[in-house]
Amino acid sequence: MNSEQSSFPSSKIIKNEYNYIYSKVRKEKMKMVIDEKKNALNQMNGTMQNLILENRAKLSISGVKDVLSFDDQVVIMHTELGLLTVKGETLKISKLSLDTQDVIIEGEVNTLSYSNNSSKEQERRTI
Repeated sequence: MNSEQSSFPSSKIIKNEYNYIYSKVRKEKMKMVIDEKKNALNQMNGTMQNLILENRAKLSISGVKDVLSFDDQVVIMHTELGLLTVKGETLKISKLSLDTQDVIIEGEVNTLSYSNNSSKEQERRTI
């Protein structure tokens, strides 16, 4: 072996160092995401709601207190975070459990919109 070859670290060592650094960065990023979620949860006074939209065809919602109105184009729900309006085409509620506060809507979802009505101001946030 000549002296030039011995001065370079082996590919196995480089790969191990890369994996170690990658895992440290990944763990730190995951910790940051968890901390952000905890902070957001604390700001909402312990209220948490999840919306999972799968290919604009299936919407799973947690934290639903009541379904106020629904047809094949609009579903309006009272949720932990305010009124949620779902607009689309051929919408149907495939699961409704007010005990677990879960709703699943299937069909073509076009719009998700939250409304917070307060006496001081009205806010409208659209996703």
